[in-house]
Amino acid sequence: MRVRLRSLLVSTAVFATLVACGGDDDAGLTTDETTSDAEGVATITLTPSGQPSDDDLDRTVDIIEQRLAGLGIDDAQLDTTSGAIVVSFASATADLQSVADLVGDTAELTFRPVVASVPTDLAPGCDSTGVDGIPAELFPQFDGGSAEPTLCFGLGEVAVDGSIIEDSEALVDGLGNWSVTLTILDGPDGIDGFNEIAGECFDATATCPTRQLAIVLDDIVMSAPSINEPTFERDAITITGQFTEDQA
Repeated sequence: MRVRLRSLLVSTAVFATLVACGGDDDAGLTTDETTSDAEGVATITLTPSGQPSDDDLDRTVDIIEQRLAGLGIDDAQLDTTSGAIVVSFASATADLQSVADLVGDTAELTFRPVVASVPTDLAPGCDSTGVDGIPAELFPQFDGGSAEPTLCFGLGEVAVDGSIIEDSEALVDGLGNWSVTLTILDGPDGIDGFNEIAGECFDATATCPTRQLAIVLDDIVMSAPSINEPTFERDAITITGQFTEDQA
């Protein structure tokens, strides 16, 4: 399954608002119903108490799909035509209550310096147990619809979180190369914090020896771009890579 980076960056704030405010009169995403029928199909209904836009719901679906994929549920069906988010999947795939708890939990987007990248042949499934010379905790990256990690990362502490993002946009150049541009909030709660870790990565300090800054959603590395400038203007940050249109 391919999830759009731009959509995830924008939707994390939306998702956090919808989920965290469950029970509020103006907004909220609550787990309304969990059922499993005689044919083995489990259904979870998540109902917003406010009036999110269709785009907000679609972006929230992106995050839920990513979480389901992390549980190995790749054949789930998600429907928003009723205004709620209805998730259906084979109940034998995973415990119904565990899935309901996961999809209804607040999303966490963070930016973390990359300490090391580790091939999966050294740490299958990003499990470093019994392997010397690599970080004790590894975070997976998935690519090309793979159900297994394609690369593992050792990460430093969270530098900034997704609350700094004001907007993002997917763009394509004349050669068909896709990228994602970010606009970050102004001031100490936005670009100042981003530039602090960007400077560490640009200088390849002990905090960020690889010069890479990972974009992490729910402990999954969505992208780990190299930092090529010591500081950035808040509306002039571009993430490039071998993105397809769907991924961007």
